[in-house]
Amino acid sequence: MTPIDELVVSETAKRDRCLSDQRRWSMLQAAINWADQQQSFPRNSPRACRLNEERLLRSSHFEKISE
Repeated sequence: MTPIDELVVSETAKRDRCLSDQRRWSMLQAAINWADQQQSFPRNSPRACRLNEERLLRSSHFEKISE
C-alpha cells in the first residue's frame, strides 16, 4: 500500500468515527439543497423557455434570419 492509500484509509476511518450514517446523510442532503437554491431557475422550465424566446426575438441574429 502506498502512503497515499494509507492516508485515504486512515482519513476515511477518522470520518466514519466522527459522523454517524444519519448525520452524513443529512449533511449530504443539506449540500444538495444548497446547490439547488443557487440555481436561478431550471433550464427547461416554462419561465426559462419564455425568457430564452424573448432573448432570441430581441436579438439581431433572429431579425436577419426572418428578413
